[in-house]
Amino acid sequence: MKYLILSVSFCMLPIQVYAGDFSGKKSLLCSVAEASECSAGSDCLTSNAANMDLPNFISINFKKKSITAAGKGNAVNKVATKKKFKAAQADITSVSSSKNMTILHGTQNGRGWSAAINQSTGVMSLAVSGDSVGFVVQGACLAK
Repeated sequence: MKYLILSVSFCMLPIQVYAGDFSGKKSLLCSVAEASECSAGSDCLTSNAANMDLPNFISINFKKKSITAAGKGNAVNKVATKKKFKAAQADITSVSSSKNMTILHGTQNGRGWSAAINQSTGVMSLAVSGDSVGFVVQGACLAK
């Protein structure tokens, strides 16, 4: 019986270790798994981060109220120089919480954006809208 209790306790350990704080109190590192780009009058294009000239990771710093491209590599450099993604940093103008979701809003280069992060799982959806164009990004976050 003693070994059974110890085994059950050990099996529960990974859940506690990997549980993150996605409430907006801790900084996050988020993967960019898939992105879609839609323009007026044309079909949407869906691909991975590298094919869309996006960074593979973004860092969300709630204290500094900013989102930045994270990591090294060609995709991060392209974000900083590509015409449609002029800057590798965006300011967070508001953070709120609703029904187990952390919601972020901001503006950058004449576009508005919002992100929703599930407070239990860290799964993220990010949407950017501008003049006749929209982007939707799917990914997941880890607390730093």
